[in-house]
Amino acid sequence: MKRINLLPQEVVVRRRQRRQTVGLAAVAVVFVLLLAVVWFLRQGQLRGYEDQLAEAEARVQTLEAQVAQLQNFAELDRVVKQKEATLATAMAGDVAWSRLLIELSMIIPGDAWLTSFNGSAGTATQPVAATPSPSTGSLSFAATTFDFPGVARWITRLQELESLQNIWVPSATKSELGTREVVNFSSTTDLTDKALSGRYQPGGPQ
Repeated sequence: MKRINLLPQEVVVRRRQRRQTVGLAAVAVVFVLLLAVVWFLRQGQLRGYEDQLAEAEARVQTLEAQVAQLQNFAELDRVVKQKEATLATAMAGDVAWSRLLIELSMIIPGDAWLTSFNGSAGTATQPVAATPSPSTGSLSFAATTFDFPGVARWITRLQELESLQNIWVPSATKSELGTREVVNFSSTTDLTDKALSGRYQPGGPQ
């Protein structure tokens, strides 16, 4: 059957316009609702970011407080390092005298004995052009042996020590000791870096 609309054309137009207006209003309401949903979601995200920011600021404040507490230790570390550097400078030429005397006592020939001994750090007694290593000090001896070969043995034995260099016998004279003829001689030598104690030096004993 064919439907026949007997309503005037004006009524039909008004109804069509009313439906369009209702449709547009519904679309507007849906759009506003969508905007409201998006706004609420963004607000939730913003609150989350604000919470994260507050937590980060709290962590920063905690770390700043810890750093402030560690400043005392940093200053103490600076003072310790400064004192270590001062000690290293002051003890750079320190000679291990006790070790050196023990080494000497073990190599001095049995037919020679000391009548005097003097040691100093940082000065050389007999400059030599071809010095194996820089001098870190010097030793001087007055000694007695039975003959001139004994003086040669003295020089040979002292040459065995790595802590000594430039061994020198500037004088040797015969004399009488009771009924025995002896040789009195003087001897000097420079110290090498092997004679140093190494105390308070980087990697050395403290």
